[in-house]
Amino acid sequence: MRIGWLELIVIFLVLLMIMGPGRFTGVFKGIRDGISNLKKSASGEDE
Repeated sequence: MRIGWLELIVIFLVLLMIMGPGRFTGVFKGIRDGISNLKKSASGEDE
């Protein structure tokens, strides 16, 4: 069973309500940094 973006968003919102926004900001920042690092390495390989 594949999980779509809609399911991921719903799960994320539910976890956000349960755990509170404080814990998630750190996780979200880490994910964002990871994505930006991936983009940097990908664009570096393309050149």
